[in-house]
Amino acid sequence: MKLLNALKALGVEYSNDEFRSIFHDVDDDENGVIDIDEFLRLVESIDDVSDLESSQE
Repeated sequence: MKLLNALKALGVEYSNDEFRSIFHDVDDDENGVIDIDEFLRLVESIDDVSDLESSQE
């Protein structure tokens, strides 16, 4: 839930299914915890998508 709250605070919202998929994709060591490196990689990927969407407008 902390990850979901952090993403919402950044203005990013996902459905429950999307969130589960993203969580499992980011959790490289499959320990059920998103560590700081995994979180930062997730945020960077979201930022890349936002940049792409902004450039298309």
